[in-house]
Amino acid sequence: LKLGSTRRPHHHHLFDSPLHGISAAMSRAVLMVKRIARVSGYMLGAGAVGAAAAGGYLCATEPGAGRAARFWIRAGPIVLNYSMARYWAKDQEDRSARYEVLHERHAPDARRIIEELRGMFIKVAQVLSIRAEIVPETYRREFRKLQDSAPASRWEAIQDTLERDLGAPLGELFDHIDKEPLGSASIGQ
Repeated sequence: LKLGSTRRPHHHHLFDSPLHGISAAMSRAVLMVKRIARVSGYMLGAGAVGAAAAGGYLCATEPGAGRAARFWIRAGPIVLNYSMARYWAKDQEDRSARYEVLHERHAPDARRIIEELRGMFIKVAQVLSIRAEIVPETYRREFRKLQDSAPASRWEAIQDTLERDLGAPLGELFDHIDKEPLGSASIGQ
């Protein structure tokens, strides 16, 4: 160095190395990934809200969609229990033992779900009640209860149908209607 020079001697720092460029690029990449994750989270949230709104609309306007949603809300946890039992089973014998416990626990639940949903669900359960090659005995025993004791329809639904089909209020057409059914059957019986 010359006397009077303002230039300082060059010191090598960690950030002066070629790795500094890589480190800065990595920092920018991490920031970019965080931004993308944040935007993706917003989009996923908006998508979930949109899906919930669409599902709510379908359930309100399409009777079949509402029934399917009610079915899976009730049956989903049962299916999940079986999936977990299959996953955690050590071997086929352990899986069978786990399934037997679940059959006893969930067969009555399955029948109640079917009774609540009525209609075609009851008809399918009645058919399954005699299919030993498809359905375990515990479920068949529960589903056989639907062969001769299908739940009666609600009076309000029957009244609405009769009034619509007959074109007048029932009170104008009949002196008396017994609202208690003599029996009930499922579709096709």
